[in-house]
Amino acid sequence: MERRDFHFPLVVLLALVSSSAQGAPILEVCSTCAYRTIHAAIEAAPIGATVKIGAGEYREGPLVVTRSLTLEPLDPATPPILDGQGKDEILKIKAPNVTVRGLHFRSSGYRSTLDLAAIRIENVEGCLVSDNEIENAAFGIYLAKVKRCTILHNRIHSTGRDTSDTGSGIHIWSAEAIEIISNEISGHRDGIYFEFVEESRIIDNHSHDNQRYGLHFMFSHGDLYQGNRFVNNESGVAVMYSRRMTMLANRFERSHGPAAYGLLLKDITDSAIQGNLFGDNTTGMYIEDGSRVRIIENDFERNGWAVRLIGSSEKNQFEHNNFLANTFEVAALPGSARNRFDSNYWSQYEGLDLNHDGFGDIPYHPVRLSAIWMQGVEGASFLMGSLFMVFVDRAEALLPAITPETVIDARPLIQRRP
Repeated sequence: MERRDFHFPLVVLLALVSSSAQGAPILEVCSTCAYRTIHAAIEAAPIGATVKIGAGEYREGPLVVTRSLTLEPLDPATPPILDGQGKDEILKIKAPNVTVRGLHFRSSGYRSTLDLAAIRIENVEGCLVSDNEIENAAFGIYLAKVKRCTILHNRIHSTGRDTSDTGSGIHIWSAEAIEIISNEISGHRDGIYFEFVEESRIIDNHSHDNQRYGLHFMFSHGDLYQGNRFVNNESGVAVMYSRRMTMLANRFERSHGPAAYGLLLKDITDSAIQGNLFGDNTTGMYIEDGSRVRIIENDFERNGWAVRLIGSSEKNQFEHNNFLANTFEVAALPGSARNRFDSNYWSQYEGLDLNHDGFGDIPYHPVRLSAIWMQGVEGASFLMGSLFMVFVDRAEALLPAITPETVIDARPLIQRRP
């Protein structure tokens, strides 16, 4: 596939360098320092200054930053705690090129009519939020109408009881050139939420045990997801109404429930999904009205349904994937639009390779009649594993008259792709 190059935003490099630049003013906050409160230090800090915060608990929110500066601990070994006391937001950033790193945020407020966050960044260009811990915030980090920001190495955790009293760990709306790298997010409604976000990338994050999605993505284009782990969320990832997406080497695991998916694709076009693992999900991949998506070199292992094709999904290509020990490999109703399956490995394939070319001698029909019944007939699940279902599948394998003829792998691999 075509290689896509993404570059670290210049603001991040400048922020990393500026922290050690000689001559930059440093304002210290502690009980014996010139500044006793964070608010006083922020108000006094000139552009480019660094505010170093001593250990202890600070209940001053909401703090508002209106000029470019850096907030960090006085001693990185003992990060200060900024406690919102469950009342309001803790830190608001309204200036470009602000760096926030190494701090501990706790207990932002919650209101059903407002998206209150531990850190809110709005209408700015350039920011770095790194190496912070955020606990029990309604929204962890909230970005709106921003460009060229990086969210790096943060740990964001909530103990919200359900989706009504917590928001997203990282929430981004209307943004461009954003980087979400090596964060851990758990316990939120959605681990990461993107809406109207373009030309951005999500790399090496661990989003787990969230109440709805590990990643929820809508109306966003030209973005890259790579090396992320989405584990034990109600559903792994939902990508909707988007195009030109690239998803590489991610893990979608242990999403269980009647409406749970490792990856849900709805109205997605012109995208690539390569080298991912879909393991132990109720449904590994669900595609509704998706088209021109290349799904290549992925592993579908131990899912209920490996792939479900719904609606007018067409012109999607499934090539060189491994389908291993799934209960049902592909679910597609008769009359489904044409999609291309070629050179995949199917652990349920029982054909031979008499000419030793590496491909089965007869085509493989991955859609089983029992899968169609399970998908379309309410209450059919009680027949799962019964002798009747075994007989139905055996009969259909000999005379595939009911399963969709458009879902055929003409060259099934005899050995799994390494």
